Amino acid sequence: MSRRLSVFLLIVLPVFRLGAQQFGEITGTVTDASGAIVAGAQVTVTNSGTQQVRNAASNDSVVYAMPYLVPGTYAVRAEKPGFKVTSQAGVDVHVGNVARIDFRLELGEISQQVEVTGGAPLLNTESVALGSVIESAQIVNLPLNGRDYLSLVTLSSNAVGEMAAGGGSGLQGGVRAATAISVAGQRLEYNHSLLSG
Repeated sequence: MSRRLSVFLLIVLPVFRLGAQQFGEITGTVTDASGAIVAGAQVTVTNSGTQQVRNAASNDSVVYAMPYLVPGTYAVRAEKPGFKVTSQAGVDVHVGNVARIDFRLELGEISQQVEVTGGAPLLNTESVALGSVIESAQIVNLPLNGRDYLSLVTLSSNAVGEMAAGGGSGLQGGVRAATAISVAGQRLEYNHSLLSG
């Protein structure tokens, strides 16, 4: 029985991990003005494009987490009775990205509101993953030879287009067979891409 269970887990667990690759996450802490823990604060995340709302509460270690968010722009709001409502708009979430939004609640009535404006942090302390997003304006305005989407990969700061090996082997056909891209200094044969749609 345990052998069947272990085989089942070996098959099922990677499937859950693959599903997470199309989402992002917002996480952070909720403290008061002195830096003390504010447990049980209600945190609301609203997708600016679809108006979909998700709720969470900060736990005893002052952390809240909103995993499995569809990529987009979000407004994040934290509130608790006895404190002013604090919000931050324009939080961009990309695929595989973990955006950290920390809240520092001020004492006051819940009818009072503090709005935080500012860009995303320059340093991501939540994940070691690196990635880049190619915006739709870049895709529309850049000339792509034969609609080859792999040409856009070299717009990333750690990707380099290299001279393709002669003879183009493998299962890929057409231009993809001759595409040679090195990402983060790794060998060409370690790159793998999947196109859905």
